Amino acid sequence: MRDLTAYLVACLCLGWVAVWAGENLFWTTPAPDLRLVDLVFTWAVYAVAAGAALSLVIRTGLGGWRAAFLGGALLGFAVEGAVVGTMYDAFPAQLVWTPLAWHALVSGLAVLGGGIALARGPVARQVAGLVALGVFGAVWGLYWPLEGKALAGVAGMLAYLVLCGAGSGWRWRC
Repeated sequence: MRDLTAYLVACLCLGWVAVWAGENLFWTTPAPDLRLVDLVFTWAVYAVAAGAALSLVIRTGLGGWRAAFLGGALLGFAVEGAVVGTMYDAFPAQLVWTPLAWHALVSGLAVLGGGIALARGPVARQVAGLVALGVFGAVWGLYWPLEGKALAGVAGMLAYLVLCGAGSGWRWRC
């Protein structure tokens, strides 16, 4: 029973990290109509996808960056292929863009794998790594205003990115 509880907590933690990396960091600013219930539902969906990815990664016996990359890729294929169908929008190019280029590289390697590595290191390295991730997010986020998306303002951005990201950082220790 203890193993099942640990597995479920891991799924919830990985799901929240994936929500932050796959939704918050990707979109940079919340949708104007985002409600708390939507965020909780998104977390539940990501937690199920993260659980499936975690199960397959455990089954392979991989560890380290290979496990983070594979887990991110599997999560990306589940969410972007089975849940929302985004990876079929610009077939065949989109098959690799969102699941592999974003979820495997950014969500898996940079955010999850990098976060775990940072959590194990000295504080100076943690700060430098989080600043680098913040710079990446800021540069990436400059693209979205060009798409006509309304920004949420400083308070909205802080709540959407910083508070949710802080929750993800706490979960790296799970």
